[in-house]
Amino acid sequence: MHDPSQFSPALYPSDDDLFFSCSKLRKEHVHLGEVQRGQWLVTMLRSHYDAPNQTWLHVVLGRTVCARACISIYGIAQSTFYDYRKHVADGLEVVVHGNSLRPYNAPKHDLCVAWLKTYVKNICDFMPHLQLWYLPVGLTRRLVYETMCTTLLKLGTSEEELCSYSSFLTELRESFPLVREARTHKLGRCDLCVSLKLKESGAQTDQDRLRFRQERQEHLTNMFQEREGLNNVHLAALMKPDETLALTIDHANGIRLPHQHQYPKSLSTIVRPRAEVFGAIDHGKGTRILIPHLQIFPHNANLTISLVFFVLCRRASEGVLPLDLHLAGDNCAKENKNRILIAFLLLLVGLRIFRRIILEMLPQGHTHTEIDALFSWISTALNAMNVGSLTEMIANFLPFAFKHQQKKPIIAHMPPVYDWSSWLDPALRHFEGLSQFRSFKFEARFLVLLLHSDSDVCC
Repeated sequence: MHDPSQFSPALYPSDDDLFFSCSKLRKEHVHLGEVQRGQWLVTMLRSHYDAPNQTWLHVVLGRTVCARACISIYGIAQSTFYDYRKHVADGLEVVVHGNSLRPYNAPKHDLCVAWLKTYVKNICDFMPHLQLWYLPVGLTRRLVYETMCTTLLKLGTSEEELCSYSSFLTELRESFPLVREARTHKLGRCDLCVSLKLKESGAQTDQDRLRFRQERQEHLTNMFQEREGLNNVHLAALMKPDETLALTIDHANGIRLPHQHQYPKSLSTIVRPRAEVFGAIDHGKGTRILIPHLQIFPHNANLTISLVFFVLCRRASEGVLPLDLHLAGDNCAKENKNRILIAFLLLLVGLRIFRRIILEMLPQGHTHTEIDALFSWISTALNAMNVGSLTEMIANFLPFAFKHQQKKPIIAHMPPVYDWSSWLDPALRHFEGLSQFRSFKFEARFLVLLLHSDSDVCC
């Protein structure tokens, strides 16, 4: 037998050294919570597990020990140790609290989040280059909460089912971190919203201030309903693209060419041509079309109809056109809300190209939908790239502006612009009063063309 005195003390530490070493090991996890302790144990056991051979090799203080010794040294419950050994052998890497997997019944939370999802989608303005959603001008979080309570109470929700204001702020902050109150973009704002906000801030009495606030809330509620209806149409076109063709059209802000992102003063005295970009979104197919052109055509019905006609012909070349057409655009009489465009849409129904056509326009300042979000990429790219000519804009600039987009828009050349007004105007009867409406429906019944105009909110 070996003489114990011949062994080195370094290899066999004293009882005091072993006690302090084990105490130090236990301090690594005794102060941790349940989930953190479980994660620490998984990390430690993964270093002891030989996955290819499915064997365990427990090493403590540089020595190979058995499982019972490992349990005693670390001070771990035996059942916990072997349970986590089994989890590690099954491939567990991340530990989650057991209660986090349980389905909790939180109707107030679910109701608040569901309403906010719809509200943010229909009311807020999305800026994709910033990945932020902006509340309407002058709208605070407190007013949004009051709007939610008022809307849900009208729908039959009891006061006990509504969440508190502090819970609402928590859900807004955690579930919607990209919603912002301050607006830093340059999109146009609704005249009525701004007017009511100024009247509210300048009111002399609390009664007048409350009245203007209620008028603005009612106006925003109507806009909420209109945007929700427009989104439902786009969703229906996406679900059944062969039945409904939903188009949104608009023009982006013009660009003076040549353009330099570092603007020299000498350019301000030079007469430069203006380039514009027409955009169209086919919500059923998910197609986005951009048509850049010089501003050599006046913004009237001839330009709008020619561009819409080009988009329709392009869609028809892919197959049969759907039965219904839903056209959305800016609330502008010069381009969209005029006799010539209405005559053109009536002609499409009369020739049985479409069974029904709906022309819809949101109020000015509330039209910041997907088409404006598409144009915002162009505005961002102008701050980083020079554009010399229209040819360079088509070949280099627009591809650069959308280089980070997974589904890039189609860049098409300018189609011919026809003189539709000279052709259609002689056949039109005199009618007026179009400016007070923002929604028009065209349909054919018994060989008679019917024109319906409707609008819930006129502003």
